[in-house]
Amino acid sequence: MQKWQGILCLLLALTLIAPALAEDWEEEREMPGYVDGDTLILPEGITALGYYGGDWVYNQETDEWDEVEYPEEEAWFEGAYCFDRYFYEDPDFSAVQWPSTFRYLGGEAFVGYHFRELTLPGTLEKIYNDPVSGDIDVLRIEAQLPWEQVGEIRWDGNGMDNIIGAYEAPEGHPLYKTVDGVLFTKDGKTLLSYPTGRTATHYDVPKGVERIADQAFINEYLQTISLPIGLKEVGDYGFSGCTRLQSIALPLTVTKIGKDIFSDCVSLELVSLPEGMEAERYENDFWIAYYSDDRIFRGDNGDTTAGIAPSSSAQYIRAPGRLTESAEEICAYPTSTESNQGRPLANGDMYWIVKFNNGRVLLDDPFTYENVGWVGVEYVEFLPSETLFSWAEAKPRANMRAWFTRLPVPGEERDAWVVTPPEDDYEWQQYGPFMVMEGSSYHDRVAFACPIQDAILTRVPDGTDSVYGIVYNEDWFRDIPLLSGPGGEITEALIGGTQIKVLAEDEAGYAVTTGFASGWVAKEYVKIIPEQKEGN
Repeated sequence: MQKWQGILCLLLALTLIAPALAEDWEEEREMPGYVDGDTLILPEGITALGYYGGDWVYNQETDEWDEVEYPEEEAWFEGAYCFDRYFYEDPDFSAVQWPSTFRYLGGEAFVGYHFRELTLPGTLEKIYNDPVSGDIDVLRIEAQLPWEQVGEIRWDGNGMDNIIGAYEAPEGHPLYKTVDGVLFTKDGKTLLSYPTGRTATHYDVPKGVERIADQAFINEYLQTISLPIGLKEVGDYGFSGCTRLQSIALPLTVTKIGKDIFSDCVSLELVSLPEGMEAERYENDFWIAYYSDDRIFRGDNGDTTAGIAPSSSAQYIRAPGRLTESAEEICAYPTSTESNQGRPLANGDMYWIVKFNNGRVLLDDPFTYENVGWVGVEYVEFLPSETLFSWAEAKPRANMRAWFTRLPVPGEERDAWVVTPPEDDYEWQQYGPFMVMEGSSYHDRVAFACPIQDAILTRVPDGTDSVYGIVYNEDWFRDIPLLSGPGGEITEALIGGTQIKVLAEDEAGYAVTTGFASGWVAKEYVKIIPEQKEGN
């Protein structure tokens, strides 16, 4: 008892002195420059921002990080300022005016910022270690630095990619040129980087491009990419991170492809390669060659892992999924490689899938975001998310059923509340047959979930007369039959919440396509989603 009293006293003392320590720390940080409107004005004489990433080295013998001296040529990073909106609550801005003296941009120079435009000035001599963590609407490259350094702007230092809306290089730049916001080498023969934040679903690589650079495509929206005759090479991880890419054909002129060019392309179904070539992907525990009629996960509906981090052995995902076997056969393990001490999980339980590694996926509780454990990917069915259209709005209706603390499971009788939740500062996400409401703040917990048919849903207008909807079942965990025709045989089972495009209609049902399968669905299982009207 005395031990715990001592620990509590220590924690209380730290709580009392922490603000004072933080205040002293803040006093030691004298922010250079000032903010005018939405622009940070840096004064003349400033040469560097950020830190040099070589100042700590991991020591395997002591299992600690050892501080090392700065190389003499990197001494200019000593004491350089880091703008951090999260930790230090530095002022907000969305552009930077650089002084003529600025030379060096280091790690975490800007953390938590959304730039409408970020210019890499022509005076820059070196870029180190993921200097930006945030979104950039337009990245303008005036600096005459190699892509190995400029490309550091794409990463946030935590293995995730920054959202870049477009690249821009001034006319006459000796190293780069941009075409419609895409970055190329000056001669146009190498595509260096496609914007991570572009929302187009298709891209035509221009004629004359002979090489796709390493990690050139990291984009969660592209579904198809057209490659030109004359393309010769695709670099390592060339299309890695295109999580919605559904089909691609490499022209016969391609003679060299790098490693893992399709890693994390979880929606990829159709691949055409020049004769004699193979491209690999990771599925369960095995590396296998692609085949033209192969699919990675049944039911992924083309969009299961938006937000995957590139080039990481334990990929970050945020996809809804449910367990598909009996409780005796599903065990959640503490790690992705553990073979014992697993705890049983129930068939039909729903979770967020947050990582994939060693043939297992890490599950999070959808309400608390706490880790549940690792299970074999063969026991998880990915629930569909948007693929044919995007939600414009989802809000509660009167007398709707809602569950707090956690989602219901099959066969479980639980009372549901009748609620009218707040509409401001919350957003809705599709979670299989449920709509889940979350706070807009990263730290807010899920408030509740309701069956998807109990929410008022509208979709973004697409400028056509197409009719879209979702399929659902009043028994949320029971799949919906897709028939070969009106009154025909069952050809496939659709998960509740799957989006559909209506192709035809009769008295009893709809002819539909999901993007991966077509058939007929009885009207009792279909909810048509209207377009959002102006002023709604």
